[in-house]
Amino acid sequence: MCELENGVVYISLIGVRVEYRRQGVGSALIQYAISFGRAMKKDIQLHVEVGNTTAQQFYKQHGFIETERDETYYDDPPRAAFVYTKKFNE
Repeated sequence: MCELENGVVYISLIGVRVEYRRQGVGSALIQYAISFGRAMKKDIQLHVEVGNTTAQQFYKQHGFIETERDETYYDDPPRAAFVYTKKFNE
C-alpha cells in the first residue's frame, strides 16, 4: 500500500506470501510504486526494520538509499528502522 504523505509517496507495506517470493512479485509491486512516484514527481520513502537485511538489499537493488535511522519507529517491542528514499523531486 502506498499513499501521498508529507509531500512524498510513502510505502507503508509490501508483502508477498512465502510461496510467491523470488518470482518477481515484489519487484513488480515496487516498480509500480516507482512509476507512480516518477509520474507524480514525488520522492518515495519507506521504513525497514534494522535487522531485516533481506528487505534492505531488495530496496537497494531498486535504487533506494538509506537516508536516516529512526530508533523508535516500531513498538511492542521497541526497535529501530531505517528510512529508505528514492528521489524524483530534485
